[in-house]
Amino acid sequence: MTDLFENPVLIVNPRSNQGRIHVDDAKLVPALKATWPHLKVFKTQAVGHATELTLQQVDQNASVIIVLGGDGTLNEVVNGLGEQSVVPLAVLPRGSGNDTARSLGWPADANALIRRLLSAQVKHLDLGLVTSKTRKRYFLNVASCGISAVIAQGIREQEHKISPTWGYYFETLKAIVRYKPKQIKVKIDGKPLSYPNCSLLAFANGQYFGGGMHIAPRAQMDDGRFDEIVVSKMGLLFFLRHGLKVYRGKHLGLPQVYRMRGRTAFVESTSQTPVLIEADGEDAGELPARFEILPRCFPVLI
Repeated sequence: MTDLFENPVLIVNPRSNQGRIHVDDAKLVPALKATWPHLKVFKTQAVGHATELTLQQVDQNASVIIVLGGDGTLNEVVNGLGEQSVVPLAVLPRGSGNDTARSLGWPADANALIRRLLSAQVKHLDLGLVTSKTRKRYFLNVASCGISAVIAQGIREQEHKISPTWGYYFETLKAIVRYKPKQIKVKIDGKPLSYPNCSLLAFANGQYFGGGMHIAPRAQMDDGRFDEIVVSKMGLLFFLRHGLKVYRGKHLGLPQVYRMRGRTAFVESTSQTPVLIEADGEDAGELPARFEILPRCFPVLI
């Protein structure tokens, strides 16, 4: 691990988890500095700053980028590294959702995180890419369109004073009441499919999204394929009856849930209203869009 941590960089988002990350700084940052006195620490100051910092530090020969923050900060760093990265990424989850870290199997306890980091090995994982008319965004975990993107937008715009899990839950309830299913057409690996009453379409590299929902329990992050999860007609009654199954990963057998696997998909909507896209919780534009998997190109400490 000597060469790997020859020039380590830590990117901290002090606003993660509703500004409560400073509590964990007291444990994690000094412990990391004690282990690697030459560790360079940077704090983000605005949206997009983590991407800028990542690009700068890669140019200055960073040997590893460690992220102390949530899914949004992590996604910004992923987009700074990109598909050609030779600099490994490490995750110290301290956000409100931490779904990417959950998919990677990283613990939440501060002491356990340090132990895990000290013994971690580099593994090359698949990287997702979504390209819409207005933007191009990489994602390590899950990208989706439909009601999930509306929920993600609500989470970005609101500062919840309750726990993150309940925050996601209540945003989900609000969105379900307002959201009308859309007519979605998908061509996945050349095969055309149509979903006339689609509420949610997810392209999962990892297994978790939405603050702990186990949306794709069979997804693997190094198998070169997405798990495509479709949920049709997700009304309030459906969610109240089956929502817990989604958190437990027991929803794939429901009649309104469909699962496909593939490498590349083109998605469009024939509905009049825009269909939003999110990638690891971040804004990724709206349909039409292309979703693709870039196999085993992205180095991550596991």
